[in-house]
Amino acid sequence: MRPLSLALIALASAGSLAAQDRRLPFDSGWDYSAAENRAVGPFLGREALRLRNGVAVRPDVSLQDGTIDFDMAVTEHRTFVYIQFRMTGDGENEEIYFRPHKTNLPDAIQYAPVFRGQSAWQLYHGPGNTARVPIPRNEWVHVRVVLQGQRAALYLGDTTRPVMVVPRLAREAAAGGIALRAFTPAGGAPEGTFAAAYSNVVVRPGVVPAAFPVAPERPRPPGVVGSWQLSPAYVPAPGGPIPPPENLLAGRASWPARSADEEGRLVLDRYLGRPGENARAAAVLRLVVRAERDTVRRLDLGFSDEYLLLVNGRPVAGGNAAYSFDDPRNDGVLTPRLASVYLPLRRGDNEVLIVLQDVFGGWGIVGILN
Repeated sequence: MRPLSLALIALASAGSLAAQDRRLPFDSGWDYSAAENRAVGPFLGREALRLRNGVAVRPDVSLQDGTIDFDMAVTEHRTFVYIQFRMTGDGENEEIYFRPHKTNLPDAIQYAPVFRGQSAWQLYHGPGNTARVPIPRNEWVHVRVVLQGQRAALYLGDTTRPVMVVPRLAREAAAGGIALRAFTPAGGAPEGTFAAAYSNVVVRPGVVPAAFPVAPERPRPPGVVGSWQLSPAYVPAPGGPIPPPENLLAGRASWPARSADEEGRLVLDRYLGRPGENARAAAVLRLVVRAERDTVRRLDLGFSDEYLLLVNGRPVAGGNAAYSFDDPRNDGVLTPRLASVYLPLRRGDNEVLIVLQDVFGGWGIVGILN
């Protein structure tokens, strides 16, 4: 039985929504970045906003539950095209984005929460977070996002069946603004080419034209680590994780305990600000494992991006799963069993420390103790 029956989602008629329409033309009300990377004017027969790199924000929108409609046109080049919503502050929002160059691949569409300006896309992958869908190029296609509580549904073209349902948004439901964003990486769309065009943006606060099925309970997997003690963040030394600084470890017994989510995922950016302007950041997670006798236990780890594990002060294992576009290709997505570490435990309490560094795309961990 599928967790969410998409066939149960039926939309109301467009006529019943008209009274709630709030249309957002591009001639006023938007906060734009990077003027050289945008244009407003006629495109494919209609008035449109085109973006190459940058963002257009509507801070005056207050949308928690409701509907966002817009039309989108993209190219076949490697680009990333976003709708951001529930923006409660700078770098605090939810987002869904399109990878036009990955049309019909399993991650053509991606959901990700953003904490402190850091998108956690590597930590949210698979059903309910990514979806396989054909993305039309060089033509207008309609997009609809429906929000209700912790759930979201995305429609592309056909507004009777969603192409992706997010059963549990990572952030708490809160009213906030919306934004349109585009990103063109090096080697993506040629210079002078816009990543995306947007038109006919309409928001309908409070209008939820879909009956979401109730998401089933997802008990944590057996053995999942439900809580970690977490150190403050610090700037890591170059060259990969090394044992943590002694001055940091001095207060480890009083580090706050942070709970993992329903799937055992702990997102560090939710709790830690990164030091300075550093994209790279490190922190230490602490776990006390009690053993009735001298023994060995296996700890399965999902991690993003680099880790070093110590048991009772001694390094035992480490690994690197950072994103790499090529040579070798690695998406760096978090899965629950990226590594298996065998912990040499002595009778009594054993201290497990994990130095976790982020490089790009999400800072998080999942642990399953066997």
